[in-house]
Order: sequence, then structure tokens, then C-alpha cells
Amino acid sequence: MTSQLTLTFLTKEKIAINVWLFRLKRPENFTFFPGQYVRIFDPVEGQYIFRDFTIASSPLNHQTLDLIVKEGSSKYKEHLFAVGVGEEILVNAPMGRFYLEDTEASELVFLAGGVGISPFYSMMQYLHEKELDLPISLIVSFASPEETIFFEKLQQLDKQKTIRVIPTFTKYSPKNWKGEAGRISKELIKKYIVLDNKKTFWICGSPNFVADMENMLTEMNISLDKIRTEVFLGF
Repeated sequence: MTSQLTLTFLTKEKIAINVWLFRLKRPENFTFFPGQYVRIFDPVEGQYIFRDFTIASSPLNHQTLDLIVKEGSSKYKEHLFAVGVGEEILVNAPMGRFYLEDTEASELVFLAGGVGISPFYSMMQYLHEKELDLPISLIVSFASPEETIFFEKLQQLDKQKTIRVIPTFTKYSPKNWKGEAGRISKELIKKYIVLDNKKTFWICGSPNFVADMENMLTEMNISLDKIRTEVFLGF
């Protein structure tokens, strides 16, 4: 159930070009599913102006809520970035239907573009911490090394037996990089994924990214009932 509450701001940390991790204190008895988001109202203008931010931390982290926030030139972003340690912000939470439940039985293929990795990062941490035996493949595209999010932590998750992480760089690959380069394509998916009706594809990113990925999957004869999408507006 969605509720309105105030959350205490703890810290913010720049984790990539134009991308920050905002850490909020998690209230007692606050529950959410991995993949859900909070709606933060403008700290100055109030309830009529708001933006939505996916919770990147695991539901099993009972101390804090981690949000991924991109820089911007709007008044809203100016007000949000001006919030100081110990101050409170007004939110609606938890929200969203793009989330993972313990009862999920399908093999999962996550396709993420940039900060669209946020819900998947929450899901993967949660599955790892609960030791749920659910196969997951994450294919995530970043423009360059400077724009990667959670790269080292994703590499650690990739070492788990049921989790596989395939990053690709669309513009500039790291020096001595031996991994994938270029956009997520049919060929890249087929290289790592055996296409069958046992898998469900989840897509998250900008409107263009989500539309391109969904169209590509349907061209690969993946039925729409096997595709779930989440669009990040204001990308």
C-alpha cells in the first residue's frame, strides 16, 4: 500500500558522470518489493511537483534506502540537490508494479540502459542475499566507463552461480577491455541467451531504449506476455 511519509536525508555520493547515489534513512516497518520506487516531492514547491526514483538497495537492507539521481538543470533538481544532511523530504512510497516477488519461477533476462539498471540491482542483491535459486542474466549498456554504475559490485554478483552479468559499452570501451562493445543487439542476446519459453525478459531505461528493446524482442519471436517494461522519464 502506498503511503505518504517523510524520510531523513543522510548522504549523497557521485558515482558516475552526472549520476549520484542519494541515501535516505529507512523508516521502521517500511516494506517494499525489489524494483519499486519512491515519489519525492519538491523540497521547496511541495506536493504539486514531484519525480519518481527507483530504490536501488535491497529490501533486506533495513537501515537505508539508496536512490540513483541524475543531475539536471530544472528547479526541481536544484531544490533536491540542495537538501542537507539530516533534513527531511516528503515522499509517496512504495510505488510501482515493475518488481520481483519470491514466487517468480521463470528464468529472467534483464536488459538495462544506463541508470535503468537501478531496479535490477535491487532485485539481484535481494536474490543473492536470500539465496534464491533463480537464474538471472543481466545485459546492461553504458556509454563509457565513466558512466558505469555499480560496475565492481556487478562483477561480484557475476561470480554467483545463478547470476550472470554482461556489460557492453556503446561509445568508449575501457582500456584493455575484453568484453562486449556496441548496443544491445539480437546477435548479442543470442550469444548469451538460449531463446525458449522458459524465460521472461525485463527491460528498463529511457523511452527510446525500452521501445527499441521491445521491438527487437518481438522481432525475435518473443511474445509480449514474456516481456515486462519500465520506462524512466526525464532520463
